[in-house]
Amino acid sequence: MWTTAAIGLEASWDIAVTAYLGAQRRSPVATLAWWLVLSLLPLAGAPLYLLIGPRRMQRRRMRYSSSRRRVTEALPLPGRGAAPSPPPALAALAVGEAPPLEAQVVLLHTGSACRRSLLEAIGGARHHAHLEYFIFSDGAFAESLVTALCEAAQRGVEVRLLVDGLGSRTLSRRLRDRLTNAGAQVAFFNPVRLRGLRPWYANFRTHRKIVVVDGHVGFTGGMNVDDLHDDELTGPRAWADLHVRLEGEAVAALQLVFLEDWCFATNELVEPAAHAHPGAATAAVSSWVQIVASGPDHTHFAIYKQWVAAIAGARRRVWLCTPYFVPDEAMARLLEAKALSGVDVRVLVPERSDHRFVELAQRTFYPDLLAARGQVLERPAPMLHAKVLVVDDDFASVGTFNFDNRSFRLNFEVTATLFTPRAVDEVAARLWRELDGAKPVVATDRAPVPHRVAQGLARLVAPLL
Repeated sequence: MWTTAAIGLEASWDIAVTAYLGAQRRSPVATLAWWLVLSLLPLAGAPLYLLIGPRRMQRRRMRYSSSRRRVTEALPLPGRGAAPSPPPALAALAVGEAPPLEAQVVLLHTGSACRRSLLEAIGGARHHAHLEYFIFSDGAFAESLVTALCEAAQRGVEVRLLVDGLGSRTLSRRLRDRLTNAGAQVAFFNPVRLRGLRPWYANFRTHRKIVVVDGHVGFTGGMNVDDLHDDELTGPRAWADLHVRLEGEAVAALQLVFLEDWCFATNELVEPAAHAHPGAATAAVSSWVQIVASGPDHTHFAIYKQWVAAIAGARRRVWLCTPYFVPDEAMARLLEAKALSGVDVRVLVPERSDHRFVELAQRTFYPDLLAARGQVLERPAPMLHAKVLVVDDDFASVGTFNFDNRSFRLNFEVTATLFTPRAVDEVAARLWRELDGAKPVVATDRAPVPHRVAQGLARLVAPLL
């Protein structure tokens, strides 16, 4: 039986929670979800909020912004030239992102192709090799990459490896020692540790995958350094993914993103003059490429806003490929509105996700999209990990950006957006091959009642995922 003191304590707690969350100025749905967790389960909810709650970066945000300013001032980007300025490009430019720049683009469809291309680029490095990964996991892929980096460092190449403090927490001391003993630098982004009474930050991860060699060859996309991504090392169980190799001016923007993250993690401002882009690509330019980065260091969320602008302006098609489809309400309604207006909206997801809870939540978004005449297609195993958006014939985004709240607002992400029809067509053709082998979800498909209950509960906390 509740006592007067207990009722008063709970009321005080609810008032405090309401005031605190209200001051955060987050989305109403996310605020309500956290209010329910903290109010109904205070003993479990408070530690959970400290672990993964969407608090602002506060001092970390200020420090990252300082790093961004220092690097941007020291390493200006190439001139805009005759770059196109469609609305999605302008949306990113308006919040401080790089302009579209020229580059030759090579799509890397498999993990083995990505690994070979990386090793070739690092093997030819003369000045520096900069790498940033969410997951850098021990295995044959990592061994071959570390060997190439050690050889580069021993011949005088500046090697900097930045890995996420949570995603790469299993990176072995042995591999790190090999790199540092060869003269390479290894750093962790936002390391996960307890220091005094500071909480364990599970948010604010660098989900970026960036490699820049000598300032004119760059890589980004969905592939981590993990044998799971490599078809030659893992066989038919290898995850399906997509990466891009860039050569040309656009690599300077990718370099800028890496140097900002390196400066944040180490407080080292790398000498900019030696790392500026040396010139145009030696091969023929194939596309205008805009490197767009986003993260919780500010509230611009540039990739999210660029994607909203692209989808809103779609006239013919919106093809989305994502391993995790947990949109916020605005994105969900936008996709439905475009489908209702006659745009070919297709969402390609894995049939089985590596995160069961996310899979339960994302299935609750299917019925409304299907009712709006959109399509949801499930790719059979192995796991689909590519993050791609194709809109009409003049927009294709390939990068690290998942279609969920964590990528929208909590992780540091990066994407390469292509604006030239020939390059967009190549991305679309690759996506079409995946779509062709996928199974469409039909509106009459109904899960058993227990599954629907589980999906509904997962949907309630979808804003927290």
